[in-house]
Amino acid sequence: MNLLPKTKIVLVGSGLILTKVNEDGTTARHFDGTIAMQFRYVIVPDSEADAISDRYSESLPASQALLGHLVGDIVETTIDDMPIRVRVQSID
Repeated sequence: MNLLPKTKIVLVGSGLILTKVNEDGTTARHFDGTIAMQFRYVIVPDSEADAISDRYSESLPASQALLGHLVGDIVETTIDDMPIRVRVQSID
């Protein structure tokens, strides 16, 4: 029997839901309380990248920063040349 916890880690081929977070780690929200930014990000081999379909190249700085992280981790990176802090909400 396997007693080890099952943990998903961000790898090439992972589909992620990312949420923008503030400096203090809280979820960034609009004035009405809704989440300011949450988006899908799929890391794929360079030859399969297609930003329109949310499929991003493994060689991008953002993808490189996300690799190896777990659900709940906060990652500082750049997306479209803008610095951003995101929390990994889910991995599939």
